[in-house]
Formats: sequence, structure tokens, C-alpha cells
Amino acid sequence: MAGNDAGHGAIVRNRDLIDVWIEAPRGNRKQVVYEKILSLIDITDEPSKHLKSNIMKCSQLFGLKMANKWQKVGQSRNRLLQNQTRFVYRINNDSEENTSSDEEQEPPCRSVGRPRVPFEEASKKTKRRRVAELTTDRSANELQFAVNVVSGSNHSEVSPQIFSFSTAEALALMVDLDISVTKYLLLRSVINEVDLQELVQKTAESILEIINFEERDCRIKVICKWGFDGSSRHSQYKQKFSDLENTDEFLFLVAMTPLRLIDMETNKVLWKNESPSSTLYCRPIKFLFKKENADLVRNTEEEIITKIENLIPIEIKTKEGHSYIIEVDMMLTMLDGSVGNVLSETNSTMKCIICGATPKDMITLAGINRPPNVDNYRFGLSTLHCWIRFFECLLHIGYRLPIKSWQIRGPENKAIVEANKKRIQAEFRANLSLIVDKPKPGYGSSNDGNTARIFFHNPQTSSDITGVDRELIEKFAIILGVLASGCAIDMEKFASLEEARNLYIHLYKWYNMPNTVHKVLVHGCEIIDAFCLPIGELSEDALEARYKEVRKHRLSDTRKCARTDTNKDLMRVLLLTSDPFITSKRKVSSKKYKKCNEAVQNYLKRQENDDLGIDLGTITNDTAPSKKSYSD
Repeated sequence: MAGNDAGHGAIVRNRDLIDVWIEAPRGNRKQVVYEKILSLIDITDEPSKHLKSNIMKCSQLFGLKMANKWQKVGQSRNRLLQNQTRFVYRINNDSEENTSSDEEQEPPCRSVGRPRVPFEEASKKTKRRRVAELTTDRSANELQFAVNVVSGSNHSEVSPQIFSFSTAEALALMVDLDISVTKYLLLRSVINEVDLQELVQKTAESILEIINFEERDCRIKVICKWGFDGSSRHSQYKQKFSDLENTDEFLFLVAMTPLRLIDMETNKVLWKNESPSSTLYCRPIKFLFKKENADLVRNTEEEIITKIENLIPIEIKTKEGHSYIIEVDMMLTMLDGSVGNVLSETNSTMKCIICGATPKDMITLAGINRPPNVDNYRFGLSTLHCWIRFFECLLHIGYRLPIKSWQIRGPENKAIVEANKKRIQAEFRANLSLIVDKPKPGYGSSNDGNTARIFFHNPQTSSDITGVDRELIEKFAIILGVLASGCAIDMEKFASLEEARNLYIHLYKWYNMPNTVHKVLVHGCEIIDAFCLPIGELSEDALEARYKEVRKHRLSDTRKCARTDTNKDLMRVLLLTSDPFITSKRKVSSKKYKKCNEAVQNYLKRQENDDLGIDLGTITNDTAPSKKSYSD
């Protein structure tokens, strides 16, 4: 059937043209089809030039398609009609193009050309083009809601496997399976930096999705720690830098970790980070391919502090109409001693950043009575590096015990110390499987946090190998265990551990006390009191451990075609693997803790830790000291 309103588009079916095309001479088929279409559209006036052009295009297209189909069906009219009767054409008499469609639907459907490909079989580019109109004036929430409505109304037609995972669960599964194709669309991704305001907001929203919070309007405070550090030995790619002085061998990372959500009206803890020293919540702020130096450290601190001061309260509205006002408190504690020296403007790495005492002052009363700079309490204690520095202090005492001198002078003394050092290294390797004091090419040595913990968790073996007094090792182990516990500390009891300093001076006054040991033993109580959270939650472990993941993700989960793509993919995967809501859906294996030594529990506040749901029996594995005490 042909339409009679050419101005609004006349409809012509294939069936109306097939017989004419088959019977027409081969060389004159296009003209015959053209005349047939003119007769079908039934116009009284002389057709316009544009209409003639549309009809000619339609007849030409019909001829090309029919010639191809005629050969495929073996020149069988019946088979051709079975496949072609459902197609129709609309012939327009205006500026619009001719269109074709299915017979069951009202045309127009698409421009004249190849048959319309089903949406499921179309390419990504075609799909994006078809949904462009939907996404122009619709928000993401509206589209998601529409998807949920359609999915719910046609549940029987949809494969259940498609909806077996939520978005968060699917992303968590991708992380657990170490799949390289990772796209994180919840945050605005940039090359190597994210907006701090947006990062804090997305983090707060993610945490609120985890907790079952009562529906009411309130003000909430998010307490976070942040910091920065540099690392080396990263893979170098054949990619160009805009600044020729940069190199991807070195990476400088700035990150933050959320610790708690607190209701500011009731002071109730709504959410607590159960793994403050883990990378699971360590969120990247920015990274640079630059070697750490004093100027970079100062500029980064100034930049981030300015951004923190410019943060505005975040208002989050729920679907039920409730409103939450989020405020942020960020503490600069994720840093090591070298960064602390730069920020405190201490001109020597051997000086105390709190009181400025030198190594010689630290073993005298002058090291105790110097006035402290309370502004530098804000850097915390860097508990991970405390383990390492305490361990190296006792290890180097063990090396020098045969000569009992801090400085090693003369060939004979050097030979004695070197021989004793090799003996101690060999015995640690044989008895505790530890590689002690071995340099690593490009950075540091084998003395890391795990090595130090094993040393202090085996005080008798460590004492037998090094010759260092076992009681001092045990006291140091308790101090470090209490600091790293992440629990509220009983400060009156912890202050009594300062007698470990007296024991140190009594036994090894000839070895100058390292500044980290001095800072903990002399200023530890004041620094702990300066923070509202347990000092163990403010450690830098998460940032230090993040570098191992950076190396892995940069190698396995990023594109190498261009530096911008590499950086963008790296930032995306770091944001994905640290999102609190995604982390809550991941199947993360829990660490098996050994029972906490009663000596460590004695220095913790039981009631306050019970209120937070902390089991003091599963914190660490430290050892107890003996009862002997020493004085100056």
C-alpha cells in the first residue's frame, strides 16, 4: 500500500517493486522502478526537483540491494519475497532523507542505507551514538533508575547471571582476581592528581554506604591522616617527559587514609578504620615522577595544607531527604624521619626535631631538660620507622661490643667490628632466617619493619646472637608494641617505661643514642597526648606499603602507549583499590594475630578500647620485661 501524502512522506513496500524489477529489462531497471514509485506515491502536481532526487536515490538503492539478493536466492521469486516483504520505504518531499523500517512499526526508523543492526550486536561507537539523545538531558541517577525499572519489569527475559553482582561487588572481584582492565567511574580521573575536595567527598559518601546510620540530619567529622614520601627503583618506560630532568625511576606519592567518622553532636564513633596501617584505605592525592628533595617536600606540604584550609563543609543528601554536613580533620603523620627533618628545619638528621638535642646530649641530663618545640609534635612518632631505628640501634651496639666505642678508629678495631658483624649476620640467617644489614642496590638495606619485629619477638635468641642485654630488648619490644597497637594507651603506666632510657645509659653509655630512640623515650608521652587518636593509628605503614602496589599496578594494569595513559590508568587503579565501599565488598583474607602479651595489655586503657570494640587479646605478639629497674 502506498501513501498519498508525499509532503509528509509516502510509504512504499518492497513487494510493490519486486515484480516490476524482475520483469524489467536488465539495463533499464532503475528507470522502471523510478516510474513505478512515482505512480505509487500518487501525486497530482508536477513533482519537485528534490522529490525526484529522493525517488531516484531510492530506486538506485533498491536496485543495488535487489541485484545482490537476487543472486543469493538463486533467482527464486518466492524465496526473495519471503525475505523482503517486511521492508518499507518512506519517500519525503522535503529536506529530510528517505527512510526505511519494519512493516509492523510506524516509519520513519532510519536513513536509507544498510539494514539497522540490533543494539546488542552493534559496536561501542554505534551504541554511544544511539544513546546520545538519552544522555543529553538526563542525569546518571535517572538513567540508572530507568535501568532498574526495566530490569525489574522484564526479569524473566534477562539472564540471571548478568545481575548476580552489583557494581561495587564486580569491581571488588576485578581487584581480587588481579584483572588488568580496570575502570573506576565513581571519581573524576586526571593524569596524576585528584581534586582534594572531591576525593574527601567521595570517600565520605563511600563510608556512609557501609555503615547502618540512623536516618537523621547531623554534622559528621571525618578524621584522616595524610603524608608523602619518595621511592626509587621504579620501571623506566620509553616515554617522553615534558621536563627532561624528570625520570620515572623515582616516584613521589602524596596520600591520605580515613581513620574515623564521628557524630559531632553525640561524639559517637560511626565508623572506624580497622586496618589503619593497611593499603586498603590509602587513597592517592597525587604522584610525581621526581626524586625526593627538600624543596619538593616543602612545596608539597605548603600546597596540600593550602588545599586543606580551603576545604569547605560537604553536604550529602540522601534519597529520604536527610542531610549530612561533613567536616574534615587531616593530620600530617604519614612521613619518615628525613621528611620530618626538612619540615621542622632541623639541619642535621642526628638531631632531635623536638628539642634539638645532639647525640651526645641525648645520654645526659641536658638531653632531657632542653625545652621542646611543641609545634613539631604534629608529625607524630612514625611507628614503623621506630621499629627499624630501635632494631638498628641494638644491632650496631652488638657490632661494637668487643671495642665498646661509638666511633670505630684504627685498622685493628675496624677488623674486629667487621668480623663480629659478619658473625652476627650469619647467625641471624641461620637461626631466624633473617638477612640483616645487607645493602640493596639503589635504595636502603634489608633492615625493614618485618625484620625488626622478628628481632624483638625473639628477645632471647636476639640477645644470644648480638650480646645485647635481653632485658633492654624486652623493654624496647613492649614500648614498640604499645605504640603500634593502635589502642588507647594508659599514659600514667606508659610513662614508667622511661626507665628503659636509664637502663640504656647504664649499660651502653659509650654508644650515642639515636634521635628516634631519644624522641620516643623522652618526648613520647607528650607526642601521644597531642593527638585525639591512638598513636598507632597514625603510622606511615600504609604509605610505605603502597609503593609495592604502585610498582605492581604500573607494570600490569596500565597502558604503555603514552605516558598520560599510563598515569591515568595508575591513578584509576589506586583509587579503585582504596575505595572504602569497594574494600568492604572484597574478599580480603584476615591476618592471623597471635595472642597479645599481658605486659603490653597492662599499658592500654581497657575500658576505652572495649567501647571501641577492640579485643586486646589479638593485637600483637610482644614479650614481657623483667622487674629489675635502674636509675641514673
